Amino acid sequence: MSKTVIIASTDSGVVLGNRIRTQFPKSLLVSTRHHEQATHINSIASFLEGNLNTFDTLIFIGALGICVRSIAPYLQDKKEDPAVINMDDRGLFVQSVVSGHTGGANDITRKLAAAIGAQAVITTSSDLQEIWPLDTLAEKFGWKSAASQDMNSIISLFVNNQPTALLLDIKDKGTAHLEKTMPAFVDVFYELNQVNVSKYALLIAVTYRKYPVTIPALYFHPPVLNIGMGCSRDIETDLLEASVYQQLAQQELAIESIKAIGSIDVKHDETAFI
Repeated sequence: MSKTVIIASTDSGVVLGNRIRTQFPKSLLVSTRHHEQATHINSIASFLEGNLNTFDTLIFIGALGICVRSIAPYLQDKKEDPAVINMDDRGLFVQSVVSGHTGGANDITRKLAAAIGAQAVITTSSDLQEIWPLDTLAEKFGWKSAASQDMNSIISLFVNNQPTALLLDIKDKGTAHLEKTMPAFVDVFYELNQVNVSKYALLIAVTYRKYPVTIPALYFHPPVLNIGMGCSRDIETDLLEASVYQQLAQQELAIESIKAIGSIDVKHDETAFI
């Protein structure tokens, strides 16, 4: 379960914080104000310095400036930052501040706004356009992802509606969703030779392959490749894994592609599978 702290800067904020705790039953409510409904802290800065890593969701109630200045020293990148949400102490607006997609701040913002009848403030371009959040699709559908260049540049191409080719080598729940929700600037293909790469700025491929294309590419790898072999019962996992990758290398297969697709899972019988 998400570990949530609600940080209230005013007495009204404490009251609102207790109200929204129904959405986060095991959350901690803290405040610099002395209030019987909140745990007292001397300052937000000192509290975060000693406790930030304890929480994966921070909900500030008060001025946005307080929120921003408080978290600024601790921000690293969107893969590690906690979800940060800010709301005013009258409960009029709830704003997603940090880690909207990866940390889930956008979803929490919508949840809070619906719970108290507030206006959700979300500024993420893909959410506003209602197009795919490329940075969270893999996790949503159980895929692995790999990009031919910096992920932010890939996302920039997509949210700026650059012509995109969608290549589907497999069919699953995720690809059905992509086909159903394709933006107007995306064309779908089922064979690479159907794609005139010169017409597109980006390739998104749901595949077990990697393609030598000249445009930026984002690969989603579903776990569809399997390798079976006989082995001794309770064989050491490290030795088996090393042997598998060595054999694949000798067959001139792309080891990194295979690693992106799956991992070794040693069963306690006579067979091992990827």
